[in-house]
Amino acid sequence: MPANVNQQKFGKLFSQAVDGYVYAQPLYVPGVSIRARGRTTLSMWRPSTTACTRFDADSNAGANAAPLWQVSFINPGAGITAVTSGDVSCGDLIPEIGITGTPAIDLSTNTMYLVTKTKESGNFFHRLHAIDIATGAEKFGGPVAIQAQFKGNADGGKVRRLQPSA
Repeated sequence: MPANVNQQKFGKLFSQAVDGYVYAQPLYVPGVSIRARGRTTLSMWRPSTTACTRFDADSNAGANAAPLWQVSFINPGAGITAVTSGDVSCGDLIPEIGITGTPAIDLSTNTMYLVTKTKESGNFFHRLHAIDIATGAEKFGGPVAIQAQFKGNADGGKVRRLQPSA
């Protein structure tokens, strides 16, 4: 509504730091419960290249100065690292590639779906994650490695497979 867009009611209210570049758009949902705080809040999820972070969108003061939760999709100790732009000769996404597409939230299940790209012991993987928007916990037994194949037409019908390194 145009009457709501003015200097008093619209604009940047505050900022929060994330651990990596942000290529995907933030997501916003009002009224998500915070059990530990005993209230609902306006919440924003900010995907960076290696993590997804939930912030209280009401303010960044006091208890809201820290994220409500953060889920990292890398674990260097277990050999799961970020894919660097040098790994795949990509000059557009620098210095690392992880979450580049905007996640989607299914409000009927309070689930955020997002795709990550990681390097695991030298091999590349795309994984689909289903994250509980209230807690950050993985849902439905995920994540699931994304695999795809199709028959080509111009090459004699050879089966082509998704190459996660590309």
